[in-house]
Amino acid sequence: MPFDSLVSGVGTEIIADVEAFTPPLGIVAVWFIGQAGFIIKFSSGTVCYLDPWLSDLSGGPRAYPIPLDPHLITHCDILLTSHDHGDHIDVDADPIIMRQSPQATWVAPRGAEALACRLGGTEKRTLLLDGDEAAMVHDVRITAIPSTHYGFFSEKRYTPAEEAWYATIPAQLPPERRGTERFIGFVLECDGITIYHAGDNNGYHGFLERLARWPHFDLMLLPINGRDWFREQHGAIGNFTHREAAQVADRARARLLIPYHFDGFVGNNEYPDALVRYVQNDGPRVPVRVLQVGERALVERGAKNLTPVPSPLP
Repeated sequence: MPFDSLVSGVGTEIIADVEAFTPPLGIVAVWFIGQAGFIIKFSSGTVCYLDPWLSDLSGGPRAYPIPLDPHLITHCDILLTSHDHGDHIDVDADPIIMRQSPQATWVAPRGAEALACRLGGTEKRTLLLDGDEAAMVHDVRITAIPSTHYGFFSEKRYTPAEEAWYATIPAQLPPERRGTERFIGFVLECDGITIYHAGDNNGYHGFLERLARWPHFDLMLLPINGRDWFREQHGAIGNFTHREAAQVADRARARLLIPYHFDGFVGNNEYPDALVRYVQNDGPRVPVRVLQVGERALVERGAKNLTPVPSPLP
C-alpha cells in the first residue's frame, strides 16, 4: 500500500521549521527530505518542493519510513518534478500536496504531461517545460536543463530508436527527445540566488556548456549513487558517481554542493563520506555539506563555503 510506513503527522517539526523560519535577503533555506527531495524557502517567503518522495510505492523498498506526512504540506508554492520515475513524481503524495496547497503550481517536464494530467494536474495550475525553456512562477525564474538517465550496461531501457542512438553516442540526447525531454533538472533563480537541482542525471555532451550560461551557482544539488552492471540487472538506473558530481560542481563554479540520491532505496545507496573524502584529498576543492533527513541548511548568496562538512551519517 502507498502509505504503509507512514505515521500520521510525522514531520511536524519539519513543517513547523519551514513555516516559522524565513531567511533574510541574500540567504536561502534548504531542507533535505530524503532521496532527491528538498524544500527550498527564499527570503520572499516562496516555498518550493523539489522531487518529494513521501509514499512507499516507487519500485523498491524504502530504506527508512516516510519522513514527512504529505497531508501536512499546506505551504507549497511550487512543486517541481524532474521526471516520471516514482521516487521523483510521487503518484500518491503529489496529488495530496497539490490538494492541500491550493496556491501551488506544479512544474514538470513536457514528457510527463500525460502522467501529470492523470494525477490531477490542471491546465491552470500545471506548467510543462521543454528542455532549455524558462518561465517565471511566483517570483522564481525556473529554467529546465535536459538530463539523461539511462542504463550504460542494460539493453532494453527505452525505445529501439533511443537504444540505437545511445549505442553509438551514449552521452547525447537522441533527436526524438529534443524538445519533449522526459528527464530534466531545474535552475532556480530568486532573490539574487542561483540553485541547480539535477533530478536524475548521468551527463551528456553539452551539459556543462548549458550550465556555463550561469557565472556561478550558489548551491548545486546533485545525485551521487553512481551506476553499475549489477544494479541495472534489477532495473536500478544510476546517476553521477560522487567523483563526477564533484567535477560537475567544480566546473560549474558551485559555491556549495549538497549531495542526494544516496539514502532512499535498499541496494541502491551510496556513502556520502566518499564524496567528502574525495574533495578533501585528491578531488576538486568543492565545498560539500551532507544533510540528514529533516536537517536545514542556510546558503548565503555569493558566500564561499570553503570548509567541507563531514557527513553525520554512519
